[in-house]
Amino acid sequence: MHALLKQRLEHLKSAPDDKVAIRDVANAYLLIGDYDGAAEYAARLIQIAEQTSDRDFAGLNGAMINIQVLMARGDNENTYRMLEYARVIAQSIEDHKALAMIHNGFILYYSTLVKDTYAAISHCYQGLEEARLAGDDYRAAIILCNLAELYNDRNDSEGLDYALQAYELAKKLDDEIPLFYTANTLADAYMIQGQLNDAAEILKEAEAYAAKLGYTRSVELVLVQAMYAYRYGDVEKALRLCEHAFNCDFYDPSRSVIMRTYLTYAKILNEIGHPAKALEIAQEGIAYADGFRLTSYVGDLMKEIAESNRQLGNHSKALEYFTRYASFMDSTYRVSRERALMEDHIKYEIDEQDRRIRENERELKASRLRTWILIGILIILVGFVSVVLTHYYRKKRLYRAIVRQNGEYLAREQLLLEQIEKSKIEKTSIPKTSKPLSGEKADDIMSRFTLLMTEEKLFKDPNLTVSSVADKLGSNRTYVSRAINESGKTFTQIVNDYRIREAIALISDIEAAIPLKQICGDVGFSSISTFYSTFQSVTGMTPARYRTQLKEMSK
Repeated sequence: MHALLKQRLEHLKSAPDDKVAIRDVANAYLLIGDYDGAAEYAARLIQIAEQTSDRDFAGLNGAMINIQVLMARGDNENTYRMLEYARVIAQSIEDHKALAMIHNGFILYYSTLVKDTYAAISHCYQGLEEARLAGDDYRAAIILCNLAELYNDRNDSEGLDYALQAYELAKKLDDEIPLFYTANTLADAYMIQGQLNDAAEILKEAEAYAAKLGYTRSVELVLVQAMYAYRYGDVEKALRLCEHAFNCDFYDPSRSVIMRTYLTYAKILNEIGHPAKALEIAQEGIAYADGFRLTSYVGDLMKEIAESNRQLGNHSKALEYFTRYASFMDSTYRVSRERALMEDHIKYEIDEQDRRIRENERELKASRLRTWILIGILIILVGFVSVVLTHYYRKKRLYRAIVRQNGEYLAREQLLLEQIEKSKIEKTSIPKTSKPLSGEKADDIMSRFTLLMTEEKLFKDPNLTVSSVADKLGSNRTYVSRAINESGKTFTQIVNDYRIREAIALISDIEAAIPLKQICGDVGFSSISTFYSTFQSVTGMTPARYRTQLKEMSK
C-alpha cells in the first residue's frame, strides 16, 4: 500500500489534476488511517468539481472520501451534510452502486454517531434496494450484516434471520472480508438467541477467516469471544478478553466500538457481583464519551453505574444515576427532534443548491446558444472582433450572477444555522417545596420506586396509586408520598412521564402501526383525551402528528 501511495504521489507531481490518481491517493491514506491526508486530497477533488462542474466523478468521489473522514472524527453535522451532498449527486446520475454505499454511510451515521436505530434500519432497507438494482452482492452482504447488528443490539430475533442471509450471501461471494464480518455477527446473533452450540461452530469459522486476513486482534471479534466465554460460564476468560479488547492494535476502532467495549465489560462485572470494578469501567466509559461528545451507549453506562452503586449500598448515588438515566433518555427525544429539524434544513438547502446549479447550467447552455447565434449575426454585421467582445461580456455577467447566487445561498445557510442554535430547548428544574424526608430513607424509597417503574413498568396499571406503590415497596403511603414529592414532581407527573416515554417507544415502531387508542390503554392512560394532552405537553405535538412526522422522516 505504501509503495502504491508513493507511486501515485510521484505521478501527481507531473499531473496534479489527474482525478483518478487523486482519488487513489485519498483512498490509500484512508486505508492506513491518515485522515488528514485523506481529507486534503478529498478537498482537491471537490475543488476540481467546483472549478470544472465535474460533480459526477470528482464531486461524488471527493464526498464519499470526506464522509469517512468526518465520521472517523465524529463530526455529526458535517457528516450528514456530506452524505446528503453525495446522495443528490448519485441520484442525479442514477448511480445505484454509489447510492448503496451512501445509504451504508447513513446507516453508520445513525447507528454510531447519533444512535437513531429506526433511521438506521430504514436506510438499511433503502441501501439493500439500491444494491439489488446495482447487482452489488458485496455491498448487500455488508448492509445485511449492519442490519443484523442493529437488531442484535435490540435483542430482536430478526437479527439472526438477517445475519444468516448476510452469511449465505458472503459464502456465495467467497470473499474472506465479508465472510469474517458476517460470521462474527452471526455468532453474536446465535448467542443472543441462546443457541450456544451454533454460536461456537460459527465463531470458529470467524476466527479462521480472521487468521487468514490477519484480523485476530479485531475488537469486534474479541468482544464476541468475550461474550461467548461469559455465556459458556468461563467468567475468567471473558474478563481477560474484555481487558484485551482495550489493547487491540489491529486498527483504530470506531469510537462506537470502544463505547460498546466499556458497556460489555461493565455489564459482565455487575452480573458476576464485582460492582466496584464495574463502576470504575462504566465511569471511564462516560469520561471517554464526554471527551468526544458521544451519545452512543451513554444511557446504558449510566444504568450500569446506578446498578453498581445499588450493589455497593450507595443508594443515594444509585438514585442519582437512575434519575440521570431517565433524564438522559428524555433529552435524547428532544435532541432527536432538534437533529431532525437540522437535517431537514440541510436536506432542503442542498436540494435547493442542486436545483440552482442545474438551473444555472441550463441558463448557461441557453446563453451559449444565444451567444453563438449572436456571433453569427455580428460576424455578418460588424465582424469577428465585435462578436468575441459581446460573447465575453455576456459570459462575464453570467458568471457574476452565479457567484452572487452562491453567496446568497451561503448567507441564508448561516442564518438558518443561527436560528436553529437559538431555538434549542433548555431544560428547567422544578424547585422543591416539601420538607425533606430523612435522607437515607427517601433515597431508598425512590431507588426502589424507580426500579419498579423501569423494570416492572407499574405505570401500565391505570389504577396505580401511591398506596398500591407503597404496598409494593413494603412501606407506608405517607413516607412514599413525601419521598416522591421531594423529587420535584407529583406522583401523577412522574407516572405520566413513564407512560409518555413508553408511548413514544410504541409509536416509533412504524412497522407495527399500533392504533393510538390501543397505545393509550397499553401505557396506562384511562382517558384518550388525557393521553393526548399529556403527550402534547411533553413532546410539543399530538401522538398522531408525532407518528406522521416519523413516517415522513423514514421515507
